[in-house]
Order: sequence, then structure tokens, then C-alpha cells
Amino acid sequence: MAVNNKQLIEASLLDKLIDLEPNISNAQEKRTGITVRALRRAMKRDLENLLNSKVRWMNWPLYYRELDNSLFNYGLPDFSGVPVGTLDGRLALCAKVKDTILRFEPRIIEVNVEPVDVDDDIDRSLKLRIEALMHADPHPELISLESEIEPVYLGISVSDNLY
Repeated sequence: MAVNNKQLIEASLLDKLIDLEPNISNAQEKRTGITVRALRRAMKRDLENLLNSKVRWMNWPLYYRELDNSLFNYGLPDFSGVPVGTLDGRLALCAKVKDTILRFEPRIIEVNVEPVDVDDDIDRSLKLRIEALMHADPHPELISLESEIEPVYLGISVSDNLY
């Protein structure tokens, strides 16, 4: 159930700590909450940072297996060798993106990632649709994001379909 955009909802701890406008005193606003639009912007920002963080390509020794879920392993595994020109390769990348989001983004309750078919023969970029249910107090918020993978450097840009 989506909430009214003017209704204030509780901000994440990170958003409470970040002050993008230090010259403007808005301490009361940070204590009372943020709008749905601000929450969606923060989620877009955090997912873009997560998906553009790349992790090591070597495996840990077995006795370090707890590191798989730690900040040492924060980010999307290297996918430069994934054959994204094939449907199987795109689906494998979608599975990696989904696993990464569920592992490192605690505000996400459910997520679905799927490739977006592009009928343009000139545009060779890979696009993914990320649909997720996000924790928001008082009601969860459904978000739908489009991501585009830059083909040379493999950078990922995320855009919100609603805003």
C-alpha cells in the first residue's frame, strides 16, 4: 500500500546522519520524518551505490565464509565475463543483482529483477527493471526502477519510473 507523498515517514539511519544542506537548519524535519519522494530518492541513491560497488573476484578460504555477508563483500560481483548478449546471461546477471540487493539492502522486503527488451538495433545497452517492496513506516512502498548498464565501463545508472 503506497502512502500519500505529503505524509512523513521514518527516515533510515543513514539519511538521518547525512546532511546535504548543512547551512540550513532542518533538525526538526529529520526527527519527524521524510516524504515518500525523499525516501525513494534515497533508495535510488543507495541501490546505485550498491550496484556500482564491485567486489573481489577471488573466493575466500572456507574458514572465512562469514565474510560473504560482511561489508568486505559489499557490492555486485564482477559480471564482465557474463555473456549478456544471450538470454541466459541476462537472466544470470538479474539473479546476481537480486541476490546482491537482498543481501545488502535491509529496507527491501521483496525484489524482482528482469531484463528489459529493447527493440532498438542501435541502442546496445543492457537495461534491467527492478521492482521491489520497501520497508516504510507506516506502510511498505512499492518501487519500480530502471537500470542501464554502460557497456564499456559497466557502470550502472538507476532511475525511478515514478519521479
